[in-house]
Amino acid sequence: MTENIIKFKDKILIGLLILISLSCIGCRKEDKVTEAIELIEPVNVRHVTVQAAKGDINNYELFTADVVPYIEELKFKRNGEFIKFHVKIGDHVKQGDLLAELDDEPYIEQVEQIEDQISSLIDKYERENKRLNNDIYIKSLYIDEIETALKDLDDEIERKRQERNLINYEADILILKEKIEQNNEVMNLELTRLKKELAEAKNQVGNNLVLAPFDGEIVALANLLKGDRVSEDRSVVGLVDSNKYLISTTYISETDINSSVEYYFYKDNVNYPITYVPYDPQEYASLVLRGDTPMTKFIYDGDVADVNHGDFGFVCLVKSRKEDILTIPINALESDSTGDYVYVLENGIRVRRNVSVGLSDEMSVEIIDGLVEGESIHVEK
Repeated sequence: MTENIIKFKDKILIGLLILISLSCIGCRKEDKVTEAIELIEPVNVRHVTVQAAKGDINNYELFTADVVPYIEELKFKRNGEFIKFHVKIGDHVKQGDLLAELDDEPYIEQVEQIEDQISSLIDKYERENKRLNNDIYIKSLYIDEIETALKDLDDEIERKRQERNLINYEADILILKEKIEQNNEVMNLELTRLKKELAEAKNQVGNNLVLAPFDGEIVALANLLKGDRVSEDRSVVGLVDSNKYLISTTYISETDINSSVEYYFYKDNVNYPITYVPYDPQEYASLVLRGDTPMTKFIYDGDVADVNHGDFGFVCLVKSRKEDILTIPINALESDSTGDYVYVLENGIRVRRNVSVGLSDEMSVEIIDGLVEGESIHVEK
């Protein structure tokens, strides 16, 4: 019985030893595999060597954008009654061509009426002043006669009476002269008012026409009939300028645009100049109240031959920029749990070096610390 127990224990011990041995062999195999993976280079990865160099980095934001026709919405310069359109949709027009017309007769009549009022006013005061000047002339004759008579008059009583008449005539002349001055002041005030009204009325005459500001194609006409009342803030004609384009993108606030370092249209790896078109506050408020989505538009300032209606690109808003700083290609930078690093070529050997980075864009990254200008680094290609 005792021998059986011993044999059973020996079998258990041998089994445990075998299991321990197998476990150790597995550990050694795993260590060897791990060590081998660390030594193997990534397959099909090529490296080129570049130098850390001074350059510029832009921090920018991209907005998808489309090239759209430049359509100018034309309006009358004043209110009035609509007469007719002189064009139809699809017509090609030249600069200066007549497009639409308001009734100008009321303003022509107003000009004539004001001119008549001015003429009547001048005639009225001229006649009044002429009468007053005649009175002055007559009284001046009386004064001359009295002064002549006083020289030869011996009668004291008559002298005093004549002197009293002389004083009265002189006072009358002063009053008449003051009346003439008052008439002139009143007339000038009235003339100033009427001349202002005349200038305004004349300014309206001829503002009843919408003329083409450039060569283009008519793409829209307002729904108007003869006699309809048209306000000066209503668009009546849509005219496309074939020599001009707009860049349309999602809404960008005017504050962001004004605070940017630069903005441009980017298409086919080329930057094109553009000019921001600000919203009229009332137009923007109207869009928002209607629930429409505002779009931001720019006038395309590049060569029109380089773009076409429907082309796609980006509006690039450069928010900040650093110039003449140490940079490396963005794909030369590596990162792990310890931080950012690059591989530097030292004596023909690739050596890992930790770096501190700053601003970056899609092409380059700023190196704040860890590299000096001219050092060779490996870039994955």
